[in-house]
Amino acid sequence: MTTPHLPSLAVELYWSLPGPRAFLAELVGAIEHGDAAVVCVGRSHISGVTLALRHALTTASQDAERVEFIELEDGVHLESAVGQHFGKPTMSALEIAHHASTPRTVIAMTPKTVRARESCREYLAQFMAERKLAKGSARLLLVWNSGEDPLVPGDAHLIAFDGELSSDEIHAYVALRMIGRHWPGKTSLTRHLVTEFAGTDPVFAEVLMAMPDEGLLQLPASLASVDASLFAALRGVGRAGASAVRSNSGFADWQDSHSSGSSGEEATKRLAQRYWRACARSLLPWLEERRLPIIQRLRPALEVYLYPSGAWHKELPNGRRVSMTIEELEFNDIVAMTRHPHDPLAATDPATDRLLQACVAAKRARDPLAHMRPPFVADIKDAVRLIESALAS
Repeated sequence: MTTPHLPSLAVELYWSLPGPRAFLAELVGAIEHGDAAVVCVGRSHISGVTLALRHALTTASQDAERVEFIELEDGVHLESAVGQHFGKPTMSALEIAHHASTPRTVIAMTPKTVRARESCREYLAQFMAERKLAKGSARLLLVWNSGEDPLVPGDAHLIAFDGELSSDEIHAYVALRMIGRHWPGKTSLTRHLVTEFAGTDPVFAEVLMAMPDEGLLQLPASLASVDASLFAALRGVGRAGASAVRSNSGFADWQDSHSSGSSGEEATKRLAQRYWRACARSLLPWLEERRLPIIQRLRPALEVYLYPSGAWHKELPNGRRVSMTIEELEFNDIVAMTRHPHDPLAATDPATDRLLQACVAAKRARDPLAHMRPPFVADIKDAVRLIESALAS
């Protein structure tokens, strides 16, 4: 079976964020002041883990040449793999525990298979037991994938790392990755959709960013078009210690929405809430920024319509009436004028007609947001298209 190609993170950006940097700082401290450490990586496909570990370890070590990385598959003899870095046929855990050299040596082991993990587990246990009697300078680092084996060795200092980002970090990561990418029109809706549906999972954010803009607008239904093998791999990171990575993502909600009963219904509601939040954070300020320019272009027609008072006397739901100046008018006020049963506001030229159509479309997209519901995609696209067209003419 072919392993799906999982998306790569923007390595330098990812490892510059506070959470990943804190992990690196803890790793440096553990190697600098301890005999051994186990890095429990919740998912094996976080891009740049090996690169980051090399950087952290070479920072902690006085000599980068004495940081040795060993990746173990079936058929690779651990003691022989360690020994070759010291010019010897083999190096047992007991020998490494007593080994003293300048500069200090750090052996970083990454087991890839079940047998390799058991070999590393035994090697680490022997090293830690002997270290109580030894004065060696060598250090051991074991990189453990808890998604593949949740029974993490407990003999050494444990550093957990699952690759997830905080809410602020995922916003920063996606914003920088999507600089210059706007849709529909000049809005930031697609960026906010990626952020909301990614949750705290940067890998799923990369999956979403690889989708076309139209696919993002069609979330969550468009997730059905993503390669099934990729989703199978993403489901795999939800095992054991990696479960937290997917617990806050739209991917988890999308999976759960296909189940029957109340759990499926709740997941469907959460997906709608994600879409609504993305729209509220992107469309509401975008609409408000364009409200006054639209109103100002309508001013000549409004001054004629509202003559002689120059104010719109708006009736509230409780029966009260308030007077609003032209600058205070909202999109829905303009629409109400066009629908007045006795004296409707009507366009007298094509430009005014485009402006009035833009107000109607803006109201249609904005009204659901006010009631915490996502607008229809067609209404979003119409509002953006008509507003941008009206302001460009």
